[in-house]
Amino acid sequence: MFNIALQLEEPWKLAHIEFEGRDQAWHLYIDFERGTTFSCPFCGSACKEYDTEKKQWRHLDFWNWKTFMHARLPRVKCRSCNKVTQVPVKWARALSHLSNVKRIAIDETSSRPGHRYDIDVCGSRM
Repeated sequence: MFNIALQLEEPWKLAHIEFEGRDQAWHLYIDFERGTTFSCPFCGSACKEYDTEKKQWRHLDFWNWKTFMHARLPRVKCRSCNKVTQVPVKWARALSHLSNVKRIAIDETSSRPGHRYDIDVCGSRM
């Protein structure tokens, strides 16, 4: 279920889940396999990880419990453009400790009480 909600793509995988009863919080640990090749954010060349930095993001709550995402973010040293750069990840907002994963919102409004319903899913009328 967490894999589906997080929409992780290769090479990322949900490696470990913990529930902290004292803080009433989920901790989701995301990782990648050693030796994974990443694209250089500047030129797109294939690069191996240079080093990693542990990061944490506050995610949307799951079942009214706080949720935190943890991951080792790789930096790559590109041989083509000679730069060392952190690999961007889909779930992280730039320069923030909040995740970028969105919740699907559904809004029902009745055209007449007890009759036909119009459903609005993220701004698209159905």
